[in-house]
Amino acid sequence: MSTSAPAAVQEEKSEKVRLFRITDIPDVMEKRLGWTVGAKLMRRWFANPSFAMSRDVKKNDVDARSLSAFQIDERIVTMEWALRFSRVSGAYLQLLNGWRTPAGLALLRDRIDRSPKGKIGWRFGDLSQPGKALDQTCQVNFMELGNLSDPLDDFFGGIARASLKIAVSGVVTPLKLGRYSIAVDEVGLYLRDTYDFNDDSYDLISQPLGYWGFQGVQRGVKLRWDIEIDEVYANKDDVPADRVYAVQNEDFRHYRNKYGKGGDFVIYSDVRRVRLPVPIVLGV
Repeated sequence: MSTSAPAAVQEEKSEKVRLFRITDIPDVMEKRLGWTVGAKLMRRWFANPSFAMSRDVKKNDVDARSLSAFQIDERIVTMEWALRFSRVSGAYLQLLNGWRTPAGLALLRDRIDRSPKGKIGWRFGDLSQPGKALDQTCQVNFMELGNLSDPLDDFFGGIARASLKIAVSGVVTPLKLGRYSIAVDEVGLYLRDTYDFNDDSYDLISQPLGYWGFQGVQRGVKLRWDIEIDEVYANKDDVPADRVYAVQNEDFRHYRNKYGKGGDFVIYSDVRRVRLPVPIVLGV
């Protein structure tokens, strides 16, 4: 009686799946959360050549007009989009109606003193210019807006915290003793922010950016994994569909150091111009 060899027993292999990776975040922003602007900004950072923003640029101590094209973005963020968020629209109205502070008027006088002058009167402030130019010529006040406890929405995902600025335009009349009168008849408001993943040198830990996964983003979860920088696969049975990954500023810096991509940039929105029904006459 012939006998056959025992059948080989082959262990069934589990299907492999790719783990959530840092470069997946923009797709989750757009497709799962509807954060179209946040996704565009992050995709731009990943597409930029490697660049770490200096502290001088971040603090606006460098004329933004001198930055290269990949170091500044003036198209993605618009005031129309930003004003959909109540924290922005509230700050907008507050700044629009309250910019004439002692510090604001002092800066206005300094701007006028440094501007090109006419013999009798002249137009101060060209609000057709972009925000990066207004910063250097006729911007007179600002408000900081946003904090880390704000709602998880597109503004938080793309901007989080920013400077809302106001610039003015009007006709200047020189007075005695080096003083001026200006009839302000138009103002312009715009946002400035920096898109970077720097941490302050005194921070003990890198800034947390939430817990991300294919399903979205969360705050304050207990069970987490560190975000993957590389493309990593694992057995499907070992990876829960709702797994989330801790993301910090330093993860983006690690990605940049390894792949040579990922460039910080300055954000300027467009300028929302408001014509005043009655000019405001100020002595400065």
